[in-house]
Amino acid sequence: MRGGLVLLGTALMSAAIVMACPPSMRADVADRANVPDHVVEAAERQLAAFVSWARNETERPALSQNTEFDV
Repeated sequence: MRGGLVLLGTALMSAAIVMACPPSMRADVADRANVPDHVVEAAERQLAAFVSWARNETERPALSQNTEFDV
């Protein structure tokens, strides 16, 4: 019960601090937190390349020298 009250109090104080900040500061923080589109597109391409490599069973390297235990 006490921990819940501390958590609730912390959340309320955090909300009050955020609301007390000027809108220009909140907009600046939001702009810095956004990831540019070209970074997102590059990450998607790299993830797609990794997934296609991981699903290709024939080109997957052996995990160890003893191949009888490889999955």
